[in-house]
Amino acid sequence: MKRTKKQVDEFFKMELFPSIKKLDLIKRAINVYSGEEKSGVHTISIIATNVLDVEIAIEKDNVVDENGRKSTDRIDFLRVEEQNDHLKLVFYEAKHYSNKEIRAAGIADPPVIKQLAKYNKSLLKHAADIESSYRMVCENLQYLDIIGSRNLISRVARGESITIDFDPRLVIFGYDHDQRSGKIWKTHIGKIKSKIGKKLITKGNPKSF
Repeated sequence: MKRTKKQVDEFFKMELFPSIKKLDLIKRAINVYSGEEKSGVHTISIIATNVLDVEIAIEKDNVVDENGRKSTDRIDFLRVEEQNDHLKLVFYEAKHYSNKEIRAAGIADPPVIKQLAKYNKSLLKHAADIESSYRMVCENLQYLDIIGSRNLISRVARGESITIDFDPRLVIFGYDHDQRSGKIWKTHIGKIKSKIGKKLITKGNPKSF
């Protein structure tokens, strides 16, 4: 039986998962709060090789919150990749098929195009800090002996040079065959491809990333 958010809230008040036998309920609780998009991003970040970070905060230019702190955007995940024999930090924004930010009426660009452009600008602005910070992350992962099979991260930790790919990728997932073949959907995808080309990655099932 599928539980509502209210029922899950009541469960949290009663007990704190005293037994592994509650695993099914734990999974249901996660689903209530995470949503399809965050769940898909989590799946991709686990499956994709050499993922270095998730939910990366990128500072907005000249934008502060109500407490006077600088506001940030968050890009979904970061991988170390090898491009033409050079190691790169490659950033990924992920959107579920249902996300309205990948659609736009008429000849207008979907809002995600502007979002990617903002990320590009921020990466260029903070390039030196990003490179040095993530090199330190790689070194720390090696020191803690938790790199595992992420061989590209290991190469960075051992001192190999790394630079930033300033064009974030866009991953769109969560659609079936009929949705992919739809005329309206092809129009939206066509707009995005015309702007970012091969930087667009489409996967019906996030597990196939």
